Amino acid sequence: MAFQSSVLRNGEWVTQTVSFQDALKASSVAPKTTSDPYPEAPACGILSRTIIESPVVHWVLPVWLRSRAHNDIAFVGDRFVQISELRDDGQVHEIIRKADFGTRIRNAIVLGAPPEGGPDGTASGLVKAEDTDVPMQDATKAYEADVHHTLPPQLLVLMLETGDAVFLFIQERADGTLEFVTTRYESPRNLQFLGFHLSIDPSSRYMAAGSAEGAFIVYELESLINMDSQFQRSGTFQPVKSTRIRLTQGIIHKMEFLHPRPEDDYHIILLLIIIRREASKQAHVSRMVVYDWELGDELNTVFRSEKGTPLPKEHRMPLMIIPLKVNTAFFAVSEHSIGIVKNAFTGQTLFDTLETHSPGQTRLHHGTAGPLWTAWARPFRLNKYLEKTDIIYLAREDGVIAHIEIDSADLVPSVTNLGTISTNITTAFTTAYDVFSDVFIIGGDSGPGGIWKLAARSDPQQVSAIPNWSPVVDLATTDVNPSWESDSAWKDLSTRRKTPLNLTQKPDRIFCTSGRGPRSSLTELRWGIQARIGLEFDYDQPVRQSWMFPVEIEGERGYYAVLSLPHSSDVLHFPANLSNASALSPDACPFDTSSRTISAIQNEQGTIIQVTETSTSLVAPSQR
Repeated sequence: MAFQSSVLRNGEWVTQTVSFQDALKASSVAPKTTSDPYPEAPACGILSRTIIESPVVHWVLPVWLRSRAHNDIAFVGDRFVQISELRDDGQVHEIIRKADFGTRIRNAIVLGAPPEGGPDGTASGLVKAEDTDVPMQDATKAYEADVHHTLPPQLLVLMLETGDAVFLFIQERADGTLEFVTTRYESPRNLQFLGFHLSIDPSSRYMAAGSAEGAFIVYELESLINMDSQFQRSGTFQPVKSTRIRLTQGIIHKMEFLHPRPEDDYHIILLLIIIRREASKQAHVSRMVVYDWELGDELNTVFRSEKGTPLPKEHRMPLMIIPLKVNTAFFAVSEHSIGIVKNAFTGQTLFDTLETHSPGQTRLHHGTAGPLWTAWARPFRLNKYLEKTDIIYLAREDGVIAHIEIDSADLVPSVTNLGTISTNITTAFTTAYDVFSDVFIIGGDSGPGGIWKLAARSDPQQVSAIPNWSPVVDLATTDVNPSWESDSAWKDLSTRRKTPLNLTQKPDRIFCTSGRGPRSSLTELRWGIQARIGLEFDYDQPVRQSWMFPVEIEGERGYYAVLSLPHSSDVLHFPANLSNASALSPDACPFDTSSRTISAIQNEQGTIIQVTETSTSLVAPSQR
C-alpha cells in the first residue's frame, strides 16, 4: 500500500509516493537533536563582593544588651544588626555588628523591661520603695534587683524570613572583646510570612508572632531569671517553654499585647484586628478580637472561637495600634483620624476621636495624598509616673512630631505639636534614655537621619547625623587604572610585572547621587574611621587650615587647635570632653599668632613645632 506525502527536501516542499512500511519506519526513528555548541569561556569576568552594605535601617530599638551601665541602641537592617552606644556627647558609637544570619530579618523586638532609674540608677532614688511584705509578681522587676546575673536586663529578638526566632545579647570575653550570644528557636515551616506581626507582652513571658495569611503562634517564654540560671549552668539558654498555633478566619491586620492594670500584672491580654469577607454583609469586615488569660495558664485551653466586635468605618484598617499603660486602653491611628478605646478588655469599640491639630504637609512630603503617621515611641520615665500618666511621641512621615500625654484618672489626652525636624521618618524611629532630655533617634528615609535632643520647654535640637545614601540613582568613580585599556603591553603578563607601580597615585573615589526631594544629595562613599561632630560653633574669621594636638596642662588632659587665618593665627584650647573652647591670648600664648601658620607638627616627646611666614616656634610640654 502506498500514498502520496509532502516532504521538505533541500529547503523545498516536494510531493512523493511513500509506502506504508517506509512511513512507519520513518516515524519510529527518533529525530536527531542538534546539540548547541558550548559557548566559549569569556576572556574576562566580573567577580563581585559587597564592600559597603546598604545603609537602610528598618528598626531602631533602645536595648540594654550588655548591662544597665551601657545605653545601647540596636540598628536593624535587612540582614544586619548594628549595636551602638549612646554616650554623653550625643553621638552613637559603634560597638559590635552581626550580619551572618543567612537570611533576611523580617521583624525585631525587645524582650524585657528597661532598668528602673536608667544606666546609672540615680533616678530610681526618686521613687518610693515597695514595702517588704508586698510580693513582687513582675519577673522582670525581680530580675533587675539582682546584680549577680549573667544575662543583661534585656534581650533582642529577631524573626527571620525562615520563621525562626533568634534571641541574642552581648557578652564580654576574657580578653575584653565583645561577642554575640545567640540561641535560635525553629518555628513551623508551613506558616508563610510568620513574624510579619510580632509583639511581646508587658511581663515578657509571652510572645506572639503572626502571619499575614491568617495564623499566629503564641510562645510561652521562660522568665529572665530562669534563662540566666540556664546560661550559668550550661553556657546556653532555651527561652521558649511551649507554643500554641491558632488559625484565624481572615487576614491578621494588627496584633498587639495590651497593658493590664498595675494590680493585675499576671493578666495577659492579646488584641487582634482581623479582616475577612463575610457573606452576610457581602463585604470585607474588620473585627477586633481579644484573648485574655492569666500567667501560667495552659495555652491549649486559652484560645477559642471568637467572633469579635466590628470596627467603625474610619478605623477598619488602622496604620498603628498603640497600647497605653493606663486602663487597658489603646490608640488606633488611621489614615484620617486617631481614636482611643478606653477599655478594650470589655469588648466595647467606642472610639473617641483625638484631635492633634497637626500642621499641614511640609516640604519633605512625597506624594499626592496627605502625609501619614508612620511611627511612635514611649520616652523613658519612671514606672511610678507611667502608672498615672502615659506619654507617647507620634511621628509623621514628613518630619512632624506630636507629644501626647494621657492621664489615668479621666483618660483625656493632651496633644502638643513639637514642630518639624529636617528628615523623613519611617519605622526607624525611637526615643532613648538621657538624664536631662528626651532623645530622638531616626534612621531617615531617602536621606540622612540623625539624633535630636528635646529639653524641657524648648524645640528639638539636632546633635548628630546618621548617614543614609539610599536610594542611589547613579554612581561614578575616578578610576584611571590603565589595566582596563586594550593596550597589548598590558595584556602581556610579563610586561605587566616589569612595569613599576605608581605608589603616589591617589586612591579611587566613589560618588553617587542619592536621596530624593529636598534631602537629595551628592554623596562620596568612603572607607575608614568616621569623624563625629563633638562641638560646633561659628568663627568670626575664615580658617585656611587647622591642626589639633593632645596636651596636658596642670595634670588635666585637653587639646590645642592651631588655626591658620589669612594674615595671622589663633590657638584654641579644648578640654578632654570637647565641651567648650577658649582662645589663648597673644600675651600668654607660646605660639606665634601674628603671622599665618604654614605647618605644625608634634614629635614623640610632645613638643609642638609651628612654622609661620616669619618664624618657627617650638612649644615644649613645660611651656604649657
